Amino acid sequence: MVDAFDVPVRVLVDPWQLVTLPTDAFDAIMYDTWPPDGHADSDFAEFVAHVAMRCLRPGGRFSFFHSGTSIGPARRAVLDRHFAKWTAYPHTMPAEQTPPHWTKPSRDFLVPIATKGGA
Repeated sequence: MVDAFDVPVRVLVDPWQLVTLPTDAFDAIMYDTWPPDGHADSDFAEFVAHVAMRCLRPGGRFSFFHSGTSIGPARRAVLDRHFAKWTAYPHTMPAEQTPPHWTKPSRDFLVPIATKGGA
């Protein structure tokens, strides 16, 4: 699907703790929120502080996978502290697209988009 973009796209799939990423180099970062049990909010906070904020260019956008209809207070606080602005758009996965092995309690999601402030 990378062919659909008009500009070069780089998709990194390794855990963020195992890669060296350049400073002020990315226009967008999508974070996959799948840390070990009990570490979700702390991993999110560490990623935002040490990767997203360092690696996004000013005006760059950050998003993450978020199941459910509300973002918890810990993540809201991280977004408020680090980003010039952010919002979350609701989305419901169509029933016919739901994978047969789906285990989440809902097909409802939020698509958060946060924008890094200027230099």
